[in-house]
Amino acid sequence: MVAGLKGGEGAILVIGASDTGKTTFCRWLVAEISRAGRKVTWVDGDIGQSTIGPPTTVGMAIFGKGSPNPFGEVKPLFMRFVGSTSPVGHLLQTLVAAKKMVDRSFHLGARMAVVDTTGLVSGGIGRELKFQKVDLIGPRYILALERANELEEILAPFLNRSQISVHRLPVSSKVRPKSVAERQRNRESRFNGYFQDGRIRELSFKDMVLHGVVRELSRKRVVYDLLIGLCDHLNDTLALGIIEDIDL
Repeated sequence: MVAGLKGGEGAILVIGASDTGKTTFCRWLVAEISRAGRKVTWVDGDIGQSTIGPPTTVGMAIFGKGSPNPFGEVKPLFMRFVGSTSPVGHLLQTLVAAKKMVDRSFHLGARMAVVDTTGLVSGGIGRELKFQKVDLIGPRYILALERANELEEILAPFLNRSQISVHRLPVSSKVRPKSVAERQRNRESRFNGYFQDGRIRELSFKDMVLHGVVRELSRKRVVYDLLIGLCDHLNDTLALGIIEDIDL
């Protein structure tokens, strides 16, 4: 299967519940494809346990011959701010961010894009999120990491589509489940690392277009200590910030 992937084109969507080894598998797959001399991107859509960029963002990095090893620290070439560490309540932002990063991948000349996803696969929200993500991105391959048949309801609509190749992969026995506390500590560590060199900046409202909760400036308590994304004219995120004070 891997030889076929290395010779193909299009997006590769990696899905699975939490603690199935999706991120490690994505690292390995990106390394294998780039080692074969093909230009490939890694789109990190796991907004709660981010590897490329800080949590709350969908990050993207590009690899090829001579690129840094994806098993080291990976810095985002582009990223999109979703605004939460969970897709629940932010389904639209999560889907748009992933789609934009995949489109950007192919615009940059990548032949393949490996897309990591969150572990939200159960319940109506999990199934709908994955269905719409497949429908929107249109992957060439779906690689499903599963222990039993927990992904069957997600995979069923795509099994007979000739344009999508579905592959089920067993979860490695080496995968170690993480506790809720471990996941929280990992997010805190990622945020602390991101903001460790942060500085106070004073920005004028007249130089910005505001979107989202931050627009409710008359209710100061709503935006105090709020995590925000600072974006360019294409809505690509240049940096994250934390609002410390507002002078109305």
